[in-house]
Amino acid sequence: KMHDAGIWRSAELEQFEQQEAQARQKLESLNPQVLRAQHQEKVAREIARGNVRWEQAPALDKVAELEHIEQKKMAQERAARAKDQAIGKVLADFKTNAIQRETKSLGFGDAGQRWNALPEPIRQSIEGYNALGKEARQLALEKIGASLKGNPKALERLEQGLAQGKSNDRDRGFER
Repeated sequence: KMHDAGIWRSAELEQFEQQEAQARQKLESLNPQVLRAQHQEKVAREIARGNVRWEQAPALDKVAELEHIEQKKMAQERAARAKDQAIGKVLADFKTNAIQRETKSLGFGDAGQRWNALPEPIRQSIEGYNALGKEARQLALEKIGASLKGNPKALERLEQGLAQGKSNDRDRGFER
């Protein structure tokens, strides 16, 4: 406390103060070099990042292209599955109508409203299907399904035609 107050000077504390002053001077003289080194490091990092980006650009472009191709392929597969499901549903409806016609279920007799609501080509197809033997029916369904795969308009017409018979029973009720 006496040294700090200036009453009595300690040689040892004065030596420490001199060392501290020298260390501060050295730090101040080195500070611009440290700042220059930090700036050089920052510049070198930016150059390295730029070089890495430049070198990786073709690979990243290829990855983006492959991802686009994969997404396109997945969309095509989804569309194909949806189309197959739509064809399967139409074929199931066709088969259901054929069974109902064969068994003369409600609305599927000769004077039935559901039967008469179906378009004539569909009624003829159902009659032709029912005229086949049990083994030939599955082949006929497969053949119909194959023809529908290549003809979306035919699928839509068959779907709409079968829907006419279904909407009829909701609108007017069943009739034998």
